[in-house]
Formats: sequence, C-alpha cells, structure tokens
Amino acid sequence: MGKNNRARRAAKARAKASHAPSSSAASARATRPPRPTGSDPHSEPRSEPTVSEPELIAHLLHGAVGARAGGHHELVEAAELELCRRPVDVMRSVASTELTRAVANAWSGGWQPLELLRHARRTASATTVQLVTLAMAVDHAARPAASLDPRWIEQLDAIALPPVGETAWIRAWATQLGLGGFSEVESIIEGLQCLVTIPVIEELIPPPGGSTRRAHRAAPLVAPTPASAAERATLDKIRALLAKAESTTFEAEAEAFTAKAQELMTRHAIDAAMLSGGSSGGGEEPVAVRIWIDDPYVDAKSLLLQLVAQASRCRTVFFSDISATTLIGFRADVTAVEMLYTSLLVQAQASLTNAAKALPAGARQRSRAFRSSFLLAYAHRIGERLETVDAEVIAETEAEIGRSLLPVLQSRVLAVDEAVEQRYGQLQRQRVRGGYDQAGWASGTRAADAAQFVAGALSNARAPG
Repeated sequence: MGKNNRARRAAKARAKASHAPSSSAASARATRPPRPTGSDPHSEPRSEPTVSEPELIAHLLHGAVGARAGGHHELVEAAELELCRRPVDVMRSVASTELTRAVANAWSGGWQPLELLRHARRTASATTVQLVTLAMAVDHAARPAASLDPRWIEQLDAIALPPVGETAWIRAWATQLGLGGFSEVESIIEGLQCLVTIPVIEELIPPPGGSTRRAHRAAPLVAPTPASAAERATLDKIRALLAKAESTTFEAEAEAFTAKAQELMTRHAIDAAMLSGGSSGGGEEPVAVRIWIDDPYVDAKSLLLQLVAQASRCRTVFFSDISATTLIGFRADVTAVEMLYTSLLVQAQASLTNAAKALPAGARQRSRAFRSSFLLAYAHRIGERLETVDAEVIAETEAEIGRSLLPVLQSRVLAVDEAVEQRYGQLQRQRVRGGYDQAGWASGTRAADAAQFVAGALSNARAPG
C-alpha cells in the first residue's frame, strides 16, 4: 500500500475515532450468553463472562487478518479503528505475543528462516518485512543454541537478524520508523496475515527444539559437514565461471563458461565417488534443499532445474501447490546444481529479452506462448548439452585411469534414489504445461545451441586462476 493511501486511511480513521462512541459496552453485550429456555426465574442471576483487554485485542487482530485475507476491507478498517482505541501498550504486548507465536508455528510447519523472509518480502510492505524480521529475532533470542540445527544457524547468519529486546520491541520499531497509530496497527495486521496464512510444507530441516511432525517418511537428511578446502576451491571456481557466463554479452562465451562449470562439477563428483571407494558415499548421506520457483512459467523453470539436477546425479521432486522443488543429492552436488540452475535461469532470461528487444508491442516474440515455448526448448536443449559434457568428462577420466567409473558413480546415484524412495514413496510424472509456439521453440533451441557445448571444445574458455 502506498504512503499516500496509508496517510488518507489514517486520517479517515482518526476522524472516525473522534466522532464514534466507545464500543466497550457493545463488546460486553456481545459476550453475554442467552438465558436458557425454561430457566428458573427465582434462581440467582448468572455472572456474565468477561473478556479481558488482551483477549479482546487478540480477537480483533485475528478477525482483521481473516477479513483482510478475504478482501473485506470495511471489516478490516473497522477492526483497525477499534484497535487504535485500545491501550497502546497492551495492544503492542498482545501483538508481540501473537507475532512470535506465529513465527514458532511457521517453524513447526516446515518453513525455514530464509524461506519465511523471502515470503514476507514477496507478500508484504518493507515496513512489515522489518516487523517480521524482528519477530524472528525475538523468537531466536529465546532459543537455546543447542536446540538449533547447524543448517538453521547458517540461514540465520545469512539473514543477520538485528539485536532486539524481548519487551517493547514493537514500540522501538514503530518509533524508529515514525509510524502513526493507524499505520502501526495496519502493519501489525499485515505481518500476522503474512505469518498465519502460510501452508504447512515439507520439513527438511528439524526446527528449533527438534522435529515436531513427520508429514513424510523420514529420509537420511543429515546436517552437512563443513566443506574441505579442496571442495571450497572447486565451488569457488564454479561460482566464478557462472558469474562470467551471466555477465558476458556474447552467447557463445556464456555457453562455454557454463559448460566449463559443468565439467568441474562432474570431475568433482568423480573424485568424491572414487574417494568413497565405491560405497554409497563414504559415510556421507544425501541431503535435501528446497528451491522456490517464481512466476511466470513455473513449469518450464522447474523442468530446467530437473534436467540440470539429472546431469549431476541429483533428483528433484516438484510441489506444484507451492511452486517449489526439493533437490536431493550429495552436499557438494546439490550446492553446484543450485548455482548452475540460477545462472542458467539468468542467461535464459537475458536471451529471451534479447529475442524480444526492438520489437513493437504485440509482436509474436512478446506473447506468452512464445516465451513459454522458448523456455521449454531452452531447458530441453540445455539438459542434452549438460549430459554431453558429463559423458565427455567421464570418458576422458576413464581413458586416463584405465577402468570404468560406472560402478562408483552408480553407487551414489542409487544412494540418492533410495533416499527419495524412503521419503516420498512412489512418485508420479506430470506433463509439463505451457503453450506451444513453433517460433518460440526454435528461438529457445538456438539460444541454448549458440556454442559448441562439449568438454572437448572448451580449451579456449577462460577459467579463473
């Protein structure tokens, strides 16, 4: 909601508040139970149940959240107006309790810190995002460090939660931003809606205090051990190559950098498999991460992720109801797939933009069918080329060492497949949806086919030092 709109609503609320009678009596009357039919008229009158101020405020807050989610703006405004009449310190105390409780419920519902922050940024104003972040900080401050999974701590470190006290933190937030009473209440309601209307999702990392539910059969998803110096060096090289692929304006060069990154990923997987001596992972077990996929063209983007994962001996499970994919594999492979997928998505968007550049509005290249077909063709062709790079690297390595790598690589593939089977059981394949446009398909194929994308043709690719 824009600042001008907020100001107009706040002024309107203040005007209403100055003329409206107090609703305390109405609230009290609303809680009186009806006299039972046939009751004794001579019996002692029953005492009316009373509603405390905190209970009333909590009721108003959640009522406003429900009305807001349902698009009932007049009911939302009425609740906001009533909340502005309540004692501000009590209102803030109740709001603090409700917000932190909602954060804890989000953790129990499978959400992770970075995911919850991402959701807030996508659905709420910047003011409310700050409020939600503070609520996460208050929740974290009350958690013993021993109750946190190392992956959970890593995400919190990435967020860099602000220091916050357990009391009066909403007052400090509102004061710092210079919020008026109505704007403060409005943001609190928006923050609660952001937190309490989210669905329960798959639990991949044990929440603070340990796992509270098992929506799926448990899979071996252990906390990853710290990466070795050699592994960090390899991932840094892959990251640098992909950064160059994203920054270059020459499609052939971008494809060469991407191919070199896949070559490094394959060589690292071979080294890890050989180090394990052909066992399922040398003591290492598959891990899982969730990757959220943004509109538009979710199906095409999820297909791209699936094909990139396959080329690196990982598996994906797509959840269409939340537009997210769970990526399962060994830790270094999963990290590399995330990086490569993100880079390829950036490159695809750049190629798609270039295809439509300088064309008038309404041109075929700007249509949804064209863009959907472009991305689907791009995903298919990229998948083919990554598989080619993978096969080339394996063949070169086998020629160097004089023996087949199939047994050691297959053992890791089987370990990942077993983890997926144990957690999800039988999965269903689903047809990728999207409009078909012949020109879009041809253009997407050309974008992914701009350079010779095989390991043997990469001698001129500028790898980082």
